[in-house]
Amino acid sequence: VESYCKDAGVEWACLKWANWQGDGNLMAEARKARLRLLKEWANSNSLKSVLLGHTSDDVAETFIMRLARGSGVDGLSMMANEFQLEDVSFLRPLLPISRDALRVYLKENHIAWAEDPTNDDETFDRVKIRKSWDQLEALGLTRARLTETSQAMSRARYALTAHTANIAKSVCEASKLGFLSLDPNAFSAQQEEIQLRLLGRAIWWITGADYKPRFVALQNLRNSVLARKDMTLNGCQLAHTKDAAILFREISAVDAALKGKIFDNRWVCKANPQQITAQNVADNPDWKKTVPRREILLSLPSSISFRRIARS
Repeated sequence: VESYCKDAGVEWACLKWANWQGDGNLMAEARKARLRLLKEWANSNSLKSVLLGHTSDDVAETFIMRLARGSGVDGLSMMANEFQLEDVSFLRPLLPISRDALRVYLKENHIAWAEDPTNDDETFDRVKIRKSWDQLEALGLTRARLTETSQAMSRARYALTAHTANIAKSVCEASKLGFLSLDPNAFSAQQEEIQLRLLGRAIWWITGADYKPRFVALQNLRNSVLARKDMTLNGCQLAHTKDAAILFREISAVDAALKGKIFDNRWVCKANPQQITAQNVADNPDWKKTVPRREILLSLPSSISFRRIARS
């Protein structure tokens, strides 16, 4: 890359991921690290957009991987042409193009490329799929067909998301203190798919997690709402009052340390303190006037000079 950029007179940069400790899934952690490094690089260069090189092959491979994991409409949807990471837009202009077509273009223009050595490492599911395309295509599961199906899933996902957003207006009430109240009667009147989508979106709204809970976990949460039973899931706690099901941040999941000016990945501090910690009920003896459950108060920052990070 350096050699090509120098010959072409293009500025280049090498971003190094130096702090992985070997925990978690390598591919997933590497993806998060790449996006973070690219976002920081874009910020430092006053850039608003970053172009990624995903092709239609990536769409087909991701479809097969998620199908094998039992994903539903959302998981089988086509990866987005564009997504936002804080104030940086990430674009995928090559999604309509196959990997082979891209290689042909590079050869015709005498542009060399480097192959990632993990592309031959069959310990990764994506590599196994790449080496199975001949058998898959013999069954009619071509890259083009899988991409078309993924696009159809995206249309279905968009329609379901829009419908769920409309239903949420009559089922959920969002508090400025970062918890959600669900009307149990209005919730139980919805179809199961809509109930699961409401709960998945509610957990994301509260925690800002990268991924929603798995289907079985969401089903358990739905059953607990209907049965009026308390439970915890993905850093959220479900509890009940006389008139509502309450979803709020689980106390044990709160990151009490202030990172920059962010508390628990969802509160922006407007002041500039050295450290912010979670509240103590002793600091607020009249808590019943503020929140329906004592535990909600414990997961909030002790300073009042905060605003919640906006999530739709």
